[in-house]
Amino acid sequence: MKLKLTECPLGRELTRLFPDSFSLRSGTICRWKRGGNEGYSISLAKDEILITHSDTDDLVMALGELMTYGLAARQSKIPPYRFRGIMLDVSRNAVVRTDFLKERIAKLALMGLNRFCLYTEDTFTVPGEPLFGYARGRYSSAEIRDLVKYGRIFGVTLFPCIQTLGHMEHILKYPHYTPLKDNDAVYNVYADGLYDFIEKTIDAARAPYDTDLIHVGMDETFGLGRGLAFKEMEGINPRKLYVDHVRKVTEICRKKGLKPIMWGDIVLGTTCEARMQGEEARRLPKDVAMNYWEYAYCDVEKYSRDLADFKNMGYDPMVSPGVWCWSRFFPAYYKAESNISTLLESGKRNGVRSALNTHWGDDGHECFFDYNLPAHTYFLAQCTEVSEVLSHAKRKFAAVFQFDYDAVRSVEKIDTAGYKVESLLPYNVGKCFFYEDPAQGLFSGASKVRPAAGFYRELAKEMAVHSRAQSPFQPLFRFAESFCDFLSVKSDLRRNLVAAYRKKDKKAMKRQLEEIASASRKLAKTRKLYREYWLKERSPFGLEVIEGRMGAVAARLDYLAHIVGEHLSGALPRLEEFEFKHYSMFHQSRNPDYHPSVWPEYMLHYSALASRNTIKWW
Repeated sequence: MKLKLTECPLGRELTRLFPDSFSLRSGTICRWKRGGNEGYSISLAKDEILITHSDTDDLVMALGELMTYGLAARQSKIPPYRFRGIMLDVSRNAVVRTDFLKERIAKLALMGLNRFCLYTEDTFTVPGEPLFGYARGRYSSAEIRDLVKYGRIFGVTLFPCIQTLGHMEHILKYPHYTPLKDNDAVYNVYADGLYDFIEKTIDAARAPYDTDLIHVGMDETFGLGRGLAFKEMEGINPRKLYVDHVRKVTEICRKKGLKPIMWGDIVLGTTCEARMQGEEARRLPKDVAMNYWEYAYCDVEKYSRDLADFKNMGYDPMVSPGVWCWSRFFPAYYKAESNISTLLESGKRNGVRSALNTHWGDDGHECFFDYNLPAHTYFLAQCTEVSEVLSHAKRKFAAVFQFDYDAVRSVEKIDTAGYKVESLLPYNVGKCFFYEDPAQGLFSGASKVRPAAGFYRELAKEMAVHSRAQSPFQPLFRFAESFCDFLSVKSDLRRNLVAAYRKKDKKAMKRQLEEIASASRKLAKTRKLYREYWLKERSPFGLEVIEGRMGAVAARLDYLAHIVGEHLSGALPRLEEFEFKHYSMFHQSRNPDYHPSVWPEYMLHYSALASRNTIKWW
């Protein structure tokens, strides 16, 4: 069904993005008017469709419903969540281009998105502070204003999301800011001029926006008061320092007419600090919105208890699940769907009306945005539906993104790799095989890691089917196919070499030299495809980190060929990297709630895979 829309910015953009579904000249006439308190209603009279809506976001959601279901669309809807947002991390190595984001915001708005924020620790412009976002791809105020204006067309309110205490390592690494430093990531709450400086960053952050909302961070403030802020012969009460700081930042926001939101982990004591109690909890300002984030447990009852704690403190919290794309090339959808469904169900049970889906980029932000569109679609379906959520998500995804939800979801197999999944920490097996040093085999040499070449050979064929289909996801499937093709050689390379080395089978080792050369060629193709999509989606700043990692893999493949060749020639009798014993790095006493995720040798980040050496300048 094609709808004829009114000539207006919204009508023009929808017609441009979806010429098969919307038109300004032909089709079933679709009109709209404001009315009602919340949600929308759809009525059909005299061959015209009339949408009655409260706000623009409800109108756009109704148009998305018509686009998905045609005249079978539900006649009215009041979504369980009124605040339906996505937070995109643009501080951990990748700054996503605003022109890239526009189309995604528009399409997600058809599914119910009405809030969006860019998580900027330092990647925004602060007048007089040239080191903010220096060589990191920071946004200009003009870029943000343009994105804000575009979001308004679709009823999506963009708001600033910054940090005002912790996670400031990108600024505090500069000697210029040492006077404001407690430790490598946390501000010194005793520092002269700190609150004038924070006020300056708040002014700069909110300047390009047209809303009174601002997210001021405050999460994971590890070591607060115990670094350069430490005062000899004085007691340290980090929770009191934290509460005092929150009160001061909230007062800055209050006098500017801003409504602050803050992460609630330190208040609940869920990230290595004791829970706020008694006087500390009572002194926390009640005009700051508490944002409850929790990604691991996927436990409705636990989430409900934590939300009840916030309510007992006098807050009406918002909830934040995550798309589980951090520290990996490909998202863990099974984990994201479990986290989103359980946390939002807990919110519904406890009367929560605000949800913000987090899209973090830990360990280099290797995972591209569009891989996560199924998880964001599922989140928005959970925000807007009360039943058959996954079915609605899949149908809307197909209508809006013009591809199959489960097909895009299939890339998670690269990281699950046939292992039985579990709920606390998802696997990133593909990344482990990709980055591990091919000579030392810190991952593939671990006792519970299975041979994987055959698995990735077959998975490359599956990805190839999708990469041949014309769709917006085609370049992402081409990368996934190439990634698997590379791992079909590299994943078992060291295993096969070590087996031949121990048997003193030089013919087998010689055959593996050809496999090393093949891996090098396949890696070069994978690097090229990754680079091309990065530059489409993101600023070039940060690519140097990932290129450096991939370049290190290429260099070590070259080294592996060298030492094997030297051994075969007799010049290198021993290959020490093939002889050392692998050691489990799992620490069982982490905390009472911790459970092993995969196996004792499980590793998550690049630094654990590439080398056990850590280089410091001193």
